Amino acid sequence: MVRTLHRVISSVVSALVIAAPAAAHHSAAVAYDVNKTISVKGVISEVRWENPHTWIFVEQKDESGKVVKWGFEGKVPNQLIRLGITPSVLKPGI
Repeated sequence: MVRTLHRVISSVVSALVIAAPAAAHHSAAVAYDVNKTISVKGVISEVRWENPHTWIFVEQKDESGKVVKWGFEGKVPNQLIRLGITPSVLKPGI
């Protein structure tokens, strides 16, 4: 009985470990038009250094003076740090 339970638990854990990386893969093309470029000038209001992606929020005034908040999804935090983009570089107010 104990041996059978151990095999079942081992099988379930193995299946979850193998399947977990496959669930993390996705494409930006699903949510974004990668062929369309926009330009936003404003002030960084918030930066979130969290997994699986960083988020940079920028506040910009539109033509009527209303503040519009833009959110930009970035790379994984450790990838940005390896590129030299650290939390001290991306700070609110810049």
